[in-house]
Amino acid sequence: MKCSKKANRKAIVAILAMLLLNGAAQAQDKITIPAGTQIPARLASQLDSGQVHVGDAVTMDVIEDVKINGLILIPRGAIVMGHVTEAKGARKMGRGGKLDVQFSTVTAGDGTKVPVTGGANEKGHGGYGGGSLAAAGAAGLFFPPAGALLLLKHGHASVISVGTVLSVSVAADTAVLGTPAPIQAAAPVAPAPAAPVEPTMQVQSIPTQPSVAEAARQNRAQKEKPQQP
Repeated sequence: MKCSKKANRKAIVAILAMLLLNGAAQAQDKITIPAGTQIPARLASQLDSGQVHVGDAVTMDVIEDVKINGLILIPRGAIVMGHVTEAKGARKMGRGGKLDVQFSTVTAGDGTKVPVTGGANEKGHGGYGGGSLAAAGAAGLFFPPAGALLLLKHGHASVISVGTVLSVSVAADTAVLGTPAPIQAAAPVAPAPAAPVEPTMQVQSIPTQPSVAEAARQNRAQKEKPQQP
């Protein structure tokens, strides 16, 4: 019984030690993302003022890692959340649509919701340009049926295309846990080409034959040489 209690105490102490070490490590890795940090992101789907409604969710994908001191705080692919704040489809009398979107948070690598500001707005083109009402009134004076048709004509909806790149800004200093950026492997260096080896020529010395006069002189000298007794 006593052994069982001791084992339980040891297990509890070990678990507490692991939790303390883990908490210390996390506290060391926490880094503050300063307010004003710019985060580029790409719109995940097309928005059409004639199809969306106020309050509809809108998402973007972060396209670059946000790093500080070599640690990734907001990874590429993180989700930026926002919503539609104004949506008006194409309207009569040639008036174009209106679309406004505002973003509120981006999810950091550790799951923290980092507050952001930023958005996009788009206005559709009018059916007759800037003077739609004036054109309709003038047409009505000279040809009433034409003026009525002009008043019924719609403008163009406002559209923000999928893949549009927008930038949001961190709204307030936010501390998050960072993860080490992967080390980029150095590209292998190709060996330098070997220098071409030039063929060497071996010159063989050919003994020269003495001339006739030189041979005769050597012969006389040999004969005149006194012989040993």
